[in-house]
Amino acid sequence: MVIGIDGTFCSFECAAIFNERCYFVDFDDSVLYSFGLLDGDLRVELSIFERKGTRMFSSMIIMDGIVYLFPFNAENIYRIDLETKEIQTIAFKLPNTYEKSVYAKFFGAYRYGNKIYVLGAAWPIVLEYNTLIDDVNVFSDLGKDLLKYTLDIEEKSFFCKGCIEGKKLYVPYCKGNALIEIFLEDQKYVIHEISETTDGFSCAFADNGNLWMTSRRGGRVYYSECKFHDYKRYDIGTNRDERIGCRFIDIVKINHKIVVTGFLSPCSYEFLEEEDRFARVDLGGGIMWTTITGDGELLMCSLDSGKVLLLGEKKENSFRLKKYGRKDPGLMKENSLDTLNDYLKDLIVGV
Repeated sequence: MVIGIDGTFCSFECAAIFNERCYFVDFDDSVLYSFGLLDGDLRVELSIFERKGTRMFSSMIIMDGIVYLFPFNAENIYRIDLETKEIQTIAFKLPNTYEKSVYAKFFGAYRYGNKIYVLGAAWPIVLEYNTLIDDVNVFSDLGKDLLKYTLDIEEKSFFCKGCIEGKKLYVPYCKGNALIEIFLEDQKYVIHEISETTDGFSCAFADNGNLWMTSRRGGRVYYSECKFHDYKRYDIGTNRDERIGCRFIDIVKINHKIVVTGFLSPCSYEFLEEEDRFARVDLGGGIMWTTITGDGELLMCSLDSGKVLLLGEKKENSFRLKKYGRKDPGLMKENSLDTLNDYLKDLIVGV
């Protein structure tokens, strides 16, 4: 239980681990919080801007005591100094061929040296943020090249979560059968067609050159040994309705095991290498919404109960985050939905 905080629960998706604390922006307001990974001590760090809003930021990177927030429904990128509490807004420009989206702007963000790469959700682009000079530009515009790989025109997101290994950024394509391999040093990219599926992909994880990806629809994981073809398919989960998108929110390696975390699900799936299969792991209640990884740690947050699970080699813990003042959690105004239950129902049904 969180120390010294009472009231309704917190939930989040925009978060990062720094100095034994998890920093996050609550799902329903514009306040930066943090809690201790050892004791669950919840702190209000600062209010980012005056107005409240739902799902304002999708991802966070913390470098040298500086928090970088990337917008989902917010207008700009935000830079926050944790020591001085100074807040700086940083605008970004799009290619002329794209219109500015009000909602669902970006999703995954990944650090490479002094730069951060951010995956577009509303647009098929990758942003590059140079933290040394606070400069933002479009690193890759993939729109035209991805057209021939597009299979699902109803899917709203272009990209969800990728990964960096070595000097490469791997980005799975939500709308079709492709994986983009981006060479970060020279700004070139190669699009690899994955002919064995029409699922689309939500997440990717590279492990010593071996690639793991989760399907965007249905309930499947794909694996390839150091190449971009001959993928092995694993069918996992009990709900494989092809109409339902994004059954998985992340794929990571924790405690030397590949773990697929469910999206809006009370469970995750752990790969049993000796048996060559995935096994379900129940998480003890709550609809898990998001995951973040730290130094050998996996942190999962529930959207409907405020429950937070911390798993990893160093420590394991469970919290229930509470705060004062929120009466109606989960308002999704951009979808014209009035309650958290309406929002969950809309996502689960997939209509």
